[in-house]
Amino acid sequence: MRSIVQRDVTDLINHTNIEDTLNEFQHKLVAGSVLNYGVSALVGTQGNHHNWNVIEQKIRNTILCFEPRIIPETLLVRSLQNVESVAKYAIIIFEIRGLIYWSPSPIDLYMSGRYDFESEKVDLKLR
Repeated sequence: MRSIVQRDVTDLINHTNIEDTLNEFQHKLVAGSVLNYGVSALVGTQGNHHNWNVIEQKIRNTILCFEPRIIPETLLVRSLQNVESVAKYAIIIFEIRGLIYWSPSPIDLYMSGRYDFESEKVDLKLR
């Protein structure tokens, strides 16, 4: 189950949604539907390029919206490096932790990830 969730989260984070082109008032329901699958653009604005809090929030919100197998209260997305290395190498190293709904008891999920600003790709590995 872990590997299935990891595969799906990787796919989810590597898709860019259409949030930037949606009119929030006209297409309110589309924003939370599969038509808007993926993460809103992580790059494109200079402010986001070095602001981990914005990127973390986008990744977390996307996982909560499109990955129902992860227990929302347990989801943690956090950076594993300092700001200087992000600016120097244009790569963010981060982790995703949480619990997967499973019977009789939840399964732990721990993935380490790497987001490359130049290729705009995420690489996730189970830990």
